[in-house]
Amino acid sequence: NGSYVKDLSVVDADLSRVCLVDNSPASYAINQANGIPIEGWINDPHDECLLDLLPMLD
Repeated sequence: NGSYVKDLSVVDADLSRVCLVDNSPASYAINQANGIPIEGWINDPHDECLLDLLPMLD
């Protein structure tokens, strides 16, 4: 369907400490527990979606 799937098992890290922020749920389908959905970015200079995630990631 033209989607990319990102397999976090190739990352040499403790997956309980890894997250995947993406606007496409298909991209983290293999590692759903690690996925954090976010709105797509379309050249909006006022977009603060990533900043809004900081408290959750701290």
